[in-house]
Amino acid sequence: MDLKLENIAISARSVGGIGTTISFPEFDLSIDMGICFPKSLRTSTVAFTHTHADHIAGLPTYLGVRRLFGMNPPRFICAKEKKEALEALIAILGELQGRPFEHEIVEISEETDVPIAQSLYLRSVKVNHANGSVGYLILRKTRRLREEFSHRAKQEVIRLKETKGDEIFYTRVEPLAFVSGDATADSIPVENELVRNARIAFLECTFLGGARSSEDAQKGNHSHLDELLDLFPRLSAKKIVLYHFSQIYSNDEILRFIAEKVPFDQKDRIIPLLPQDEDRL
Repeated sequence: MDLKLENIAISARSVGGIGTTISFPEFDLSIDMGICFPKSLRTSTVAFTHTHADHIAGLPTYLGVRRLFGMNPPRFICAKEKKEALEALIAILGELQGRPFEHEIVEISEETDVPIAQSLYLRSVKVNHANGSVGYLILRKTRRLREEFSHRAKQEVIRLKETKGDEIFYTRVEPLAFVSGDATADSIPVENELVRNARIAFLECTFLGGARSSEDAQKGNHSHLDELLDLFPRLSAKKIVLYHFSQIYSNDEILRFIAEKVPFDQKDRIIPLLPQDEDRL
């Protein structure tokens, strides 16, 4: 599914338990690699929310085809807890292929922003799903002149920069997108100002109703639409993309549950990332 939200191009596919990949082609970034498709293949950085099979299953294809096409070695981003296992997996894939895959793995934490493109950074936030699970913020950082100097003439600003240096500037941090990864609804950190104010929010929504209750979602450390309803008004996002729907639901059922449960004043914000037929089992 290709989307253009808040002037950000997105290409994503997701079925809960089968495969999830969310790609930002203009940022050269994919979040998770559960399914490898052409636009995700072309992104040279992949950040993993966690390492369950449906979020890394596309990795062998991604590595193999990028090398086949002579593309640059990829960079992977993951939580510290998963770095060693990810290194081991890539080593095994290289052994099966007959030669090692060139790559880089970068650890990420809430204290360390990883650059992904010019003025763009990735920051992790802790969520509750599995060991080492994180959500991600895509941030734009720009240097701005402090307000007390904004009325000064250009030449005066140049002189101030020579005498005061960086003191006359501040860094503006703008949250472009938040991706929850698999997470319980109550662990999504809406108290975090950057999460709360992200332009676009991707929220895992494995279950919506019918035979699966909120309690069922909590057993697997997933989210249920009934729980997410309380979060929608607390998020400032212009668009909220729900994804990772269980394949027990047809696309018509997904749309029906959303139509029935989401309040009228929230409906225009909600975009379901509907599974493609070929991704279902």
